[in-house]
Amino acid sequence: MGKHKSTFNVYASYIDRLIPSVPENVPLPDSMRVSTLIEQMGKERSWTEEQIESDIDILYNQRLSFISDLRALSDHSWKVIPVLPLVRDLMRRAVDPEWEKNSEPVKSKSEKSDKRVKNEKNEESSVDLVGSLGSLSAKPSTGRAIEPVSANRIRVRTAQGVYECNRFCPHKGVDLVTWGNVMGNILVCTKHNWKFGLDGQDMGKGKNINACKVNDW
Repeated sequence: MGKHKSTFNVYASYIDRLIPSVPENVPLPDSMRVSTLIEQMGKERSWTEEQIESDIDILYNQRLSFISDLRALSDHSWKVIPVLPLVRDLMRRAVDPEWEKNSEPVKSKSEKSDKRVKNEKNEESSVDLVGSLGSLSAKPSTGRAIEPVSANRIRVRTAQGVYECNRFCPHKGVDLVTWGNVMGNILVCTKHNWKFGLDGQDMGKGKNINACKVNDW
């Protein structure tokens, strides 16, 4: 008889063994590797191998190797992990099934409507103030921190000012409008975790995005 060849998934095996005897939301063991969780998430959602490996590399570069490392993160630390919001939320939901229940209470439609009206009034006031003061070096912006200005250039807003740079990552040509993430005065390409100093700082890759500071957003 020929040998039967089968694949083995640690995470799936662990869950399958526990399902008959425990509630639906089974806590993941602290000793479980983050890579196992990402691989399972990717398999369930038909992510490509490149996407899965990219997310794992980013997490390892942030020294997040085990589930216990994720559980040690604060709310702020979760928000600045340089992965896509979907990946970040799925990881947090897997690590802490009660996370969404303990987050900010859901507001009623009337409360959301009132808040939206107030925000719109505040935005209009900001625009009027800027127009009355003339040309300022730092205009208030309510848009994204990264916005395209042409087919090949983008503008990036940071706490230190506004910069203009190449739109595409010099590593693999990834569009930084989609994959870019601002951390301090550094623009991170979250596709493969390449970092670029917007103030000309050499990040050790030998490539740059030709960033320059501009006066207006």
